Amino acid sequence: MLTEGLKLTNYPLAEVEQSRQETRDFGSFTLGANKDLALLENSDTYDIEREVDLPATGSERVCLELMKTGAGNRVLISYDSRDS
Repeated sequence: MLTEGLKLTNYPLAEVEQSRQETRDFGSFTLGANKDLALLENSDTYDIEREVDLPATGSERVCLELMKTGAGNRVLISYDSRDS
């Protein structure tokens, strides 16, 4: 769901909520343009909260890469402010 403030929000199913075993808070960090940062590897499930201040960075888009395989397959979640 995209909120009024252009915040992409997804709420987990109750069954998923109950299955949580541990949480990790990576705190605030800044990535340069076209830089990667691996936060979790070999995880089956994700519940991600992420905030990006595009105007502060001068960026037009942001992308989150999940479940990358050795064969190069992956899931990409992206937001491009030029499309809104």
